[in-house]
Amino acid sequence: MWYWLLLALAIVAEITGTLSMKWASVNDDSAGFIFMLVMIALSYIFLSFAVKRIALGVAYAMWEGIGILLLPCLA
Repeated sequence: MWYWLLLALAIVAEITGTLSMKWASVNDDSAGFIFMLVMIALSYIFLSFAVKRIALGVAYAMWEGIGILLLPCLA
């Protein structure tokens, strides 16, 4: 169960980081780029811990698929 929670955190971090790209590009403030970098890095870190127990193909497909499905809804 813990690894599925880590995968969910990776998905949330990826969506947050991807959504913050627009904010970072519109504002000339470097805080947006730092936030984007931190969230995407956290996404990969959480994903790397999740694949210790979840098959890589399943984890990556869910990470990418859910992110692609939710991005247009949230943007």
